[in-house]
Amino acid sequence: MLTELENELIALIKSSALGAKVKEVDSLPQLDGQNLVKRFNTGSPAIYVAPASFGIEASGLALPRFGIALVARNAASQKAARQGDGIALGLYQMIDAVLGIFNGASTASCAWRPRGVDFLHEELLFQNGVYVATVKVEGSELQLPYPIDATTLAAFTTFHADYDVAPFETAATQAEWSQANYTNGQPDAQDQVTLP
Repeated sequence: MLTELENELIALIKSSALGAKVKEVDSLPQLDGQNLVKRFNTGSPAIYVAPASFGIEASGLALPRFGIALVARNAASQKAARQGDGIALGLYQMIDAVLGIFNGASTASCAWRPRGVDFLHEELLFQNGVYVATVKVEGSELQLPYPIDATTLAAFTTFHADYDVAPFETAATQAEWSQANYTNGQPDAQDQVTLP
C-alpha cells in the first residue's frame, strides 16, 4: 500500500508544471549530515516524498500521510533562496505550487489534501544557503490490506529464483527457466528456499 502511494505522489508531482522546473522529484534519500547538505547543494531545487506517521480508524480504515520535502538554494542571498529571484525558484514559490497541486488532487489510490507546512531550521543547511520546508499531505480513507490467508499459502513450500543480473537473456529463455529448462542459457545466480 505505502509503496504504491509514494510512487503515485511522485508521479503526480512530476507531471505537474512544478515538476518540470525542478532538478529532481524522488523518494527522500537516506543521507544525513554533510552528505545530505552536499546532495541538497547540488540537486536543488528538488522535491522529495517521504511517509509520515498516520493513524488507523476504529473502522479499520487508514488515513495515509506523507511529507513533501521542498529544497531551495540560491547563492545570491538567503532572501532569494526563500523568495526566488526571477531566475531560480524560491522556497515560497515551491510551497505555493505544492499546496495548489494537492488541493483536491486525486491519484489512483485516493484523494489528497494539504494539512500543513513545516520549516526545517537547521544551522548546517542555512550556512550553505539551503532552505527546506515540508508540506504535509493527507489522503482519503483507505481499506487496510487484508490478512494473509495461511490456507492459501499452505501449498507453497518451495521458493526458487533464477537471477539474470543485467538482464542479458531473452524473455523466451527466462520463461524456459520457470520450467527448469536451462538448455538455452544459464542464470547468473539461483536461490532456493524450502519451508519446513
